[in-house]
Amino acid sequence: MGEIEKSQLGVLARKINEEHRAFTAALSTALERGIHCGELLALAKEHCPHGTWLPWLEENFEGATRTAQEYMRLHTHRDEIRSKYADSAHLSIGEALKEIAAPRSQTPFSEVLGYTRSELRRAIKDAREHIDAAQERRAEQDARVAEEEKRHPERKGKVLTRLDEHTRAIWEHGVAEERSRIATAEALLAGLDEVEKMWNLDAEGEASGWLREKLIALAFPLVLDRGERYRLALWDARDHLVSLPMADASRREIERRLQMSTATYDLTDTERMLLTTFAPDLLTEVGAAWEEDKDYELAIRKMETFTRPADVPPSRDHKGYTERLSEEQMYRTFADLRHTGELEAAFQGEDFPERQRQLSVIADACAGRQDEAE
Repeated sequence: MGEIEKSQLGVLARKINEEHRAFTAALSTALERGIHCGELLALAKEHCPHGTWLPWLEENFEGATRTAQEYMRLHTHRDEIRSKYADSAHLSIGEALKEIAAPRSQTPFSEVLGYTRSELRRAIKDAREHIDAAQERRAEQDARVAEEEKRHPERKGKVLTRLDEHTRAIWEHGVAEERSRIATAEALLAGLDEVEKMWNLDAEGEASGWLREKLIALAFPLVLDRGERYRLALWDARDHLVSLPMADASRREIERRLQMSTATYDLTDTERMLLTTFAPDLLTEVGAAWEEDKDYELAIRKMETFTRPADVPPSRDHKGYTERLSEEQMYRTFADLRHTGELEAAFQGEDFPERQRQLSVIADACAGRQDEAE
């Protein structure tokens, strides 16, 4: 190799390394700017009142909401990213995001979201099937009436008896109720799409609070009545137990659980033993109710592992938490507050009359549906 060629290659090597250093510096600078932008976005989010973050972002941020989410993820995982590009100088923003990507579909939030979606879709499917069945029964009745009038023209317009009118009124009421159930479930499903969007934009607290609202709505009689049979069975069992002769301390403990309306407390071993001896039928009902409502109860308990009182949307519930809990407690999960007994202590006994009323209404509604079925 000649001297000239060596000289040219030396110049090329120097220029190549200059460009390499400039390129890696640019990548590093781009990552740091992305991290800093995410920090500023996170700060802006903290200053936005509950429920206003996404509208503020759409109005004030020049980039796409997805870009904002990526900046915030860069900031959240900044230490991990910096250690990565210290080892790999050519790490791009896209590669950095891949490095910190987590299987979000396997998070407790996503599991509760998926359960709530599937239950709402099932509610819609069941309601449509009930409507179809009611309309088929009505068509069969109309066909019988038409056939009777055809055979007895003199009775035309008189075949439909008062009993038939009553039956038809029940069917029409049932169809109207099922249509209302469909409309409610569809509205909740649309709300879940917004909840998922919040979660994907890292508005996790807000998303958790709204998911909690949708999950609780599954217990409404107009939707699915999920969870209420188990709670009612526990209530009946404990209401019977406090009437039995026992030590005052044991009765007070059962009464304490009886009065709690903010959560479901499973039977203790002592309660099970007493029911086995004095009210086995009530114990059997608790077990059957658990099997029916188990998935809902487990979803509620899973939801409480990542939801905090501060996440609850502005409402009477939220006001109740802010009035009874400290600021530090507001930012701990419901599961933690229940485990330590702090949530129970904050609401001890206050909701007892209201819960009595709610369970009475639910019991009456269940009895009414049983009467209609018979």
